[in-house]
Amino acid sequence: MSPQSTAIIFIYGTATNEPFSSQATETPPRETTGTTEIAPTSQKTETPPGETKECSIAYHTFDQGNQHDPDGFFHEYVWPAIPIGVTNFTFKIRAKNDVSLTLSSSNEDVLQMYQILIGGWVNMYSVFRTCKEICGGHGDTQYPDKISTPHILNETEYQRFFISFTDDLLQVGLDGMPPFMSYQRSEAYNIKYIGISTLWGADGDWQFCGFECSLAYHSFDQGVPDDAAGYFHEYVWPEIPTGVTNFTFNLRARNDAFVSLSSIDEDLSDMYSIIIGGWVNAQSIIRNCKGPCSDVNSDLIDTPQILNEAEYQRFFISFTDDLIQVGLNGISPFMSYQRNEGYNITHVGIGTIWGSDGDWQFCGFG
Repeated sequence: MSPQSTAIIFIYGTATNEPFSSQATETPPRETTGTTEIAPTSQKTETPPGETKECSIAYHTFDQGNQHDPDGFFHEYVWPAIPIGVTNFTFKIRAKNDVSLTLSSSNEDVLQMYQILIGGWVNMYSVFRTCKEICGGHGDTQYPDKISTPHILNETEYQRFFISFTDDLLQVGLDGMPPFMSYQRSEAYNIKYIGISTLWGADGDWQFCGFECSLAYHSFDQGVPDDAAGYFHEYVWPEIPTGVTNFTFNLRARNDAFVSLSSIDEDLSDMYSIIIGGWVNAQSIIRNCKGPCSDVNSDLIDTPQILNEAEYQRFFISFTDDLIQVGLNGISPFMSYQRNEGYNITHVGIGTIWGSDGDWQFCGFG
């Protein structure tokens, strides 16, 4: 599936041409008149233990060239809608310059949205905009409040940032440090989607680090299907990152929650289908087809009342070259399947049938 600035309050810093560091510091920022900058250091920071697992939702953006025309490039909307109540996220980016993010009301570029440019002007400045690229003109005079952020991006090492947004304030910062850029909102644009892009000769490698268990979806009841063609899975996540072999999710449903592990972002005859709480929430199974298969129901596992219509239950699914396992989080797997088909697993699909809707919260790949 292909999912397919105005007055700014700036904080911190003194003029310098030293590169930024993601090292947290207790030294308070300093304010000066004129151009505002952070007081950076040249110290590099190693990735904290466990961060790779936390930040494994990965994407690559290709350079879209030298652009002043807002119609000459686009942002990719790789995540579904931001869940209600979420007001911040963190990400890691490895890029040479000109990293662009949007906060939009739609999963596409629109005229009225926020654009955040990090490491623009040959990796020397950053800026907020209240539109895509050009808000009435271009050039340095158009952005008198852009922030000096020399060498804030790194082409060979990931830098970790946070973005937060409330009804009246947007902030951007290096993770573990005070924000280096803030914008007082007055437009009241709705923020529901995140877009990403790289320009001016830069590719970008992105790793998103949350929202923890808040990538939320709702699956509607698809009825009582007569056969495999009578229902489908929704492929709501992008491709599983290379090297990832498990994920966790919260699920609230009455019965018959379906998860597929497929080689593409659609249902195939050759894929794995996991049914949790089927047969009136009494049994579960892992199948090597969309189902029913030739050996249908021969390996049913008794899982009485494993799903709950009123409360979330948290599950994990793990997969290696020879084994698939499903379990309640923190408990040993209740269901395993020995793989011998060699199907490639790169995409996750979800669905609910037999009178059941489902509320899903995905907690990240591991």
